[in-house]
Amino acid sequence: MKLKKKAVAIFMCLIIIGTLIFSYTLVTKFAHHNCIGDECPICIQIDMALHTISNLKLMISIVPYLLALLCVFTLRCTNYVINNRTNKTLITLKVELLD
Repeated sequence: MKLKKKAVAIFMCLIIIGTLIFSYTLVTKFAHHNCIGDECPICIQIDMALHTISNLKLMISIVPYLLALLCVFTLRCTNYVINNRTNKTLITLKVELLD
């Protein structure tokens, strides 16, 4: 199961890296093309590639903060569960067993 999750994570990272590489390549290759006007298909693709790059940059900058928030929330929840999980024994209830 761990191997499957690791493979999926690596595959998703490769897709993100490939998307960035192809977007940068498209922008640099067609930066100085012969534009035909407002409805230029190359300009539309360059705009979409720049939009994709900016979205991925935003996602990459937000993800660490979300992970930190998740870690803090998880630590709080586990500390709450551990602290409230005391077993009720005669010793913890301080019962004296006298003959």
